[in-house]
Amino acid sequence: MSLKRLITWLLLIWGVCMLLGLSIVIYNGIAGIRYMNFASSHKPEDIYKIEFYSLANNSSVDALIKTIDDYQTIENMSGFLSEAVGYFPNHPNYRRESYAVFYMNNGSKFELVFQLMEEPNETVYIEFVGKKGNLTSYYGNAMVENKSFLPFLESLGVLK
Repeated sequence: MSLKRLITWLLLIWGVCMLLGLSIVIYNGIAGIRYMNFASSHKPEDIYKIEFYSLANNSSVDALIKTIDDYQTIENMSGFLSEAVGYFPNHPNYRRESYAVFYMNNGSKFELVFQLMEEPNETVYIEFVGKKGNLTSYYGNAMVENKSFLPFLESLGVLK
């Protein structure tokens, strides 16, 4: 194989890898926008069930903690979630967390991880994720600074 042909093939492979990487970045960006739109503009009546799970040490889904399907609790959760604002973490250490799946009436679902930092911080941090087995895709972060959200989650018993 000539040097010219080798360089052509290497450039072609490099171009395909760049396009693949770009498509992944675009997909995750679109998914992140979709999740922030969900947080800020959903209606409680669009949600029919929320399931909370504990996470194992490797961040895989562990055990079901609680299922919420009563409208009043969903409405309260929805109100807090609508206060979420974008957040860009800088390698935080979380002390407690819970994985939640919001099941929508239209058949879609949204997966979030609620997290808390060390006390006295009462802000609830949220990761927008997609989980398949031990694999996790991250689509963005948000936080809710309303001081009533943490006691609400604690009253549900969903933070482990």
